[in-house]
Amino acid sequence: MGIAVLAGFGLFRTLRGQAASRRYLDESGHEAPLEISHLSLPLQRVARETRALRLSLDEPLRLVQGAERLLGTDVSTAEVERELLNASRDIGAWVRLVERLGDQDQATMRDMGAHFEPVRDAIAAEGWALELRPNAKYVDMIEGARDNLVNHSEKLSERMRRLLLELERVETKLQIPLDPYR
Repeated sequence: MGIAVLAGFGLFRTLRGQAASRRYLDESGHEAPLEISHLSLPLQRVARETRALRLSLDEPLRLVQGAERLLGTDVSTAEVERELLNASRDIGAWVRLVERLGDQDQATMRDMGAHFEPVRDAIAAEGWALELRPNAKYVDMIEGARDNLVNHSEKLSERMRRLLLELERVETKLQIPLDPYR
């Protein structure tokens, strides 16, 4: 029984990873190829994961921006919350990936100006979880909630846009080779 559960979980994670990879490839059609041959293998992985994360956050951002339209429809905010939870996990995994880099790679990132701390600080300020309705998960919407939801979704979408800009900055900085003569 336990082995079947573990196997099922492993299959789920594999399928989720494959779906994320397909989304990355589909959405990156307009993106220029990463120029990362000058980086160490761990930093190349960081660059690829940074782009994949940035692209994967577009859908949750669109859902948050349209959250007020969910009120009074059959679509539940639970779907948006689920997307935000997955995005939060992905951001946390990216932060852990960067924090686990060796000292030399972290120094290289700093020298390149590819600071990950703004991303880490942004998700930490959210309590490591992006949420559409703070402290109101799984609670039925009540009168006056539209204004609350609209107000919070606007603020959350702005914070998410800043997070995307920081990820794009890291991605861009990692593609610029260090000047060997500095």
